[in-house]
Amino acid sequence: MNVVKIRLRKPRRVFSFLCSDLPLNRDESCIVLSDRGEEWGTCILPPEPCPQEMTKRFTMKVLRRI
Repeated sequence: MNVVKIRLRKPRRVFSFLCSDLPLNRDESCIVLSDRGEEWGTCILPPEPCPQEMTKRFTMKVLRRI
């Protein structure tokens, strides 16, 4: 699993999301599943590898690119 930093449109804050094998680039738009449902966001930092035991900390994930 990979972790990616996404800026959401409404709160304008950056959150960490799980990203399976989607090739996301900086400033690319995507749809994420957050604690408030599906939201539109922008990739701030591309995916980075994450140890398996750390993946349990992240509950939100990237669904698809736009």
